Amino acid sequence: MATPTHFIDDRDLQSFVGPHQQLFSFQQPFRAFDGVEIFQRVMSRLPRPGWPDEFTEDEIAAAHFIQAAGSADRMTVEIRKPVEDQSDRLFTIGHPPAHCTTEPPAEVIRFGEHTTPVYPNEIFVADKAAELFFHYYKNDDIPDGYVLRELHFPEYENA
Repeated sequence: MATPTHFIDDRDLQSFVGPHQQLFSFQQPFRAFDGVEIFQRVMSRLPRPGWPDEFTEDEIAAAHFIQAAGSADRMTVEIRKPVEDQSDRLFTIGHPPAHCTTEPPAEVIRFGEHTTPVYPNEIFVADKAAELFFHYYKNDDIPDGYVLRELHFPEYENA
């Protein structure tokens, strides 16, 4: 078995995957999203290839990631990545062109008992989300051409 390179958290199941995954292995979990019981997935690159017991909780928590939540036909995808000043920021990913953000988002993504507001261009279906995850898995980022809207959480920014 290949040494794991990524950590995947599906709420009830955590797994470590190696460098030889195919697009299909990303599509199936998203196709099962029902928005109620199965509704979220987070994937992060490990700080270095290795096995679970070789990493501290802090190392896992500090990793950049891509995450999705919702149902197979309506989900949001977000990415945490460094920006120019090397600080980490969280962004919602959107299809181009970017939506005018002078008004707050009016669309709602439901996942479990939660909701999150998004713009229409920030809604993905299962296979598109899988493509984003697969590209991130291979390249540590999303493909060029997508738009990012930074998310702000004032209650955490001054903590």
